[in-house]
Amino acid sequence: MRSLSAPTLLSLALASCHHAVPSSASAVGDVWIRDVNVVSAERIRQIVRRAGDRGRITAAYFVARGGRLLFGSDTPSAPTYANPPGRNGYLEMVELERAGIPPRRIFDAATRANAQFFGLARDYGTIEPGKKASLLLLRADPLTSVTAFDTLEAVILPSGRVVPRADLAAH
Repeated sequence: MRSLSAPTLLSLALASCHHAVPSSASAVGDVWIRDVNVVSAERIRQIVRRAGDRGRITAAYFVARGGRLLFGSDTPSAPTYANPPGRNGYLEMVELERAGIPPRRIFDAATRANAQFFGLARDYGTIEPGKKASLLLLRADPLTSVTAFDTLEAVILPSGRVVPRADLAAH
């Protein structure tokens, strides 16, 4: 990977602030392509791929140089006409992993690091006596790959209520 100057990095970050997620772009792009007849379908796909590449390059550069990785998604909780809540977060984790960021680092960003950054580490962020947490029961190890979240079986809420996967499905 080439070395990037701070102004170049900033321009890449701004250009890809809401970078496209290539894994979902074709579904979104096909709808977009039908509605926009000015640009060819192939050109739109190239733009989406390039934006995703820039986002991954920026994320990898940032993390490799000690940047604090936090996790968040801009998907509203409801009503939404895009991806259901949680889906964009998952797609963002997949893209971070594709950028070469280890799943353990991504998992830390989504849990402990966020709680610490927002001053909530006393109550959230790790599994310890006295802390609040929703637990995800998975069939695969999320420290090996973020695709482990595809194996979700149930969620245990802080109240102790168990919510099976079937009850979480978007309707």
